[in-house]
Amino acid sequence: MLSRLHEAVIPHLPTPVLLADFLTKSIDKGGLVGILALNGIFVLVQHHGLEYPQFYDRLYSLLLASAFRAKHRKRFFDLMELFLKSPLLPAYVAAAFIKRFARLALSAPPSGIYTPPLPRPAPPPRLAYGTPPAHLTHSQ
Repeated sequence: MLSRLHEAVIPHLPTPVLLADFLTKSIDKGGLVGILALNGIFVLVQHHGLEYPQFYDRLYSLLLASAFRAKHRKRFFDLMELFLKSPLLPAYVAAAFIKRFARLALSAPPSGIYTPPLPRPAPPPRLAYGTPPAHLTHSQ
């Protein structure tokens, strides 16, 4: 239920902010359940005016070594990336997350390290064949 809450349930509720208590209690379970609940809180903050000042504190508390060994670590790290992309995130908070990630990555198993796909390079420009335009020819 939590995995699709942000797209299948919240948009259809007349007052979705009422889910805040349920989601807050779900965060306490930790792991993937906690991060999915935090995703619901994130949607409520972004689109429905919920104020949740402990958002990044709760997110930081969910970042544990067990996340690198979890079955659904890709989803976990995709959501982490989404939450940390905000241009409004203070530098000291971003630095704290970087430090935590670095420390945990040192002790994580090699199979547990998730690297997001790199952006594809832009295709090379297509070259047009035929006669060059008049301004490019060197006729004297």
